Amino acid sequence: MPLFRLVALLSGPLLYLTVIALLSACTAYAIHLSAPGDLNFSLLVSRGAQVLLLVSLIPLARALRLSLREIGLPDSRTIFLSQFGLGFLLGLFILTVHVLMLLALGAIKPNPEVEVSLFAIQSSFIRALWVGVLVASMEELIFRGMLLACLKRFGPVLGAAWISAFYYASLHFLKSDLRPAAHEVQWYTGFALLADGARHVISDTPFDSWLALFCAGLFLAAVRVIVPQGLGFCIGIHAGWIVVIKLGRRLTNPDPHAPLAHLVGPYDQIIGYGAAGWITLLLLVLLSVARLVPTQTVGTPK
Repeated sequence: MPLFRLVALLSGPLLYLTVIALLSACTAYAIHLSAPGDLNFSLLVSRGAQVLLLVSLIPLARALRLSLREIGLPDSRTIFLSQFGLGFLLGLFILTVHVLMLLALGAIKPNPEVEVSLFAIQSSFIRALWVGVLVASMEELIFRGMLLACLKRFGPVLGAAWISAFYYASLHFLKSDLRPAAHEVQWYTGFALLADGARHVISDTPFDSWLALFCAGLFLAAVRVIVPQGLGFCIGIHAGWIVVIKLGRRLTNPDPHAPLAHLVGPYDQIIGYGAAGWITLLLLVLLSVARLVPTQTVGTPK
């Protein structure tokens, strides 16, 4: 890939996200001025950016003339639901095996303060499932849907997969520790929050957690490339991962004194170098199997 094309593919999403973030800062300040009460300004900026990003996908898709199939959505709801179900089970399996390996290696240990009962686990599972489906749907539509489709339109598939995984991993660490009170909010406060968030990504991102998310992004991108209308698989796998991570964080604690404690990163106390290695292994298996299966048979379930 020529250097200038690589720079363009990398900088295009960054420019787009910067515009969305700046609009979010302005919108949050306008809401702050017009809405009564003590609103959480930091939350206004972050949630506003998410809403603007999702809403902007519609005109962006129309401007680029991207069809639903190019974004990765199958032709029928039945196919999508079957993809989601299979993907969800696969996601549960992948990270459950990972958590069990961490327990066996002593990198994490059961949390003695948590009540382990059928009712408690069921309640936690339902809450995690709702969050998992919501977050996975939003993130997969953005990263493996729109972003991957746009990058594939203007560059090679391999580059599109790597760049989408890069942004997917990096944006998980875009957060600010600033919590301005309502009386402290000025017209520039939203921009200060954005600058602090960018500083956090550059200087405070733990590499082990970032690497695990990057490998996860590559795995999901590979699924999407192998099954062009397989966004349902990606959403299901992602949702399954989130459910296991949330349950794992509740039921286990990392053991910082364990010989293999470095396998667990600080981001969510589950993923880290261990998850990066496990998912990379699965990615290699996936790519190997995909090369053995004829292209005509790799598609959505019928």
